[in-house]
Amino acid sequence: MPDFEQVTVLVVGDIMLDRYFWGRVNRVSPEAPVAVVKKHKTSETLGGAGNVAANLAGLDCSVTVLGICGPDDDARILKDLLNQKHITHHLTVDAARPTTTKTRVMANRQQVLRIDDEDSRPLSEDVEGQLMARL
Repeated sequence: MPDFEQVTVLVVGDIMLDRYFWGRVNRVSPEAPVAVVKKHKTSETLGGAGNVAANLAGLDCSVTVLGICGPDDDARILKDLLNQKHITHHLTVDAARPTTTKTRVMANRQQVLRIDDEDSRPLSEDVEGQLMARL
């Protein structure tokens, strides 16, 4: 296998938090014809550019990721996950948007729903300037 310890990579892109609610379906709701998922576990992982950075770190590359996050708890979780994988991060906080989070509801080993918490509008000139300055 090649030696990637000498490789340094900058990943720039849409970094996001992937959250999973794991459970089982045993009944249908009496309120509407939808499955009732009894959640038994929650897990979180790096998504988007964070997933790319994690894969590179798994190859022993020195990785830095540059992106945008919100001023929220999901940003803290995202930063903790990056730190756990020894990924250097420079995340510009945009007070006008949430940290992009994709939540998947998994039941009986299949995805039954995905909830996206994101703001896809263009960045403000100020936030774009901060991002470019870090780059």
